[in-house]
Amino acid sequence: MHRLLCLTPFLLASACSGEPEASPQVADQGGEPVECALDGAETFAPVCSLLPSADAESLARVIQHPDGGFRVFEYGETNSGLLARDGADSSVETVEGDKVIVSIGNDRYRFDMPVAGD
Repeated sequence: MHRLLCLTPFLLASACSGEPEASPQVADQGGEPVECALDGAETFAPVCSLLPSADAESLARVIQHPDGGFRVFEYGETNSGLLARDGADSSVETVEGDKVIVSIGNDRYRFDMPVAGD
């Protein structure tokens, strides 16, 4: 119990630190951090990672989840530039301000809206 009380100030400070930091796993994967809300979560956190396909010839991209799960996308003419490629679930996009939310099943991914001409 004493140890828990000693850690309380650190836990409170980290809970109030503003923007969530990217997971160390994302950095280890070498991918681009992606904000995601997985398995029906309400809030987004930059804990997913956008990675190129293992096949160098492929235009597929993989979003890796921190638990080892993943979704496969391919480039397409959408607001996010990505279309769901794997599984029976199709992707649905919504635009919220300057962000594009891509939803597949209970998972959501948030991207910056591409600037015209990019």
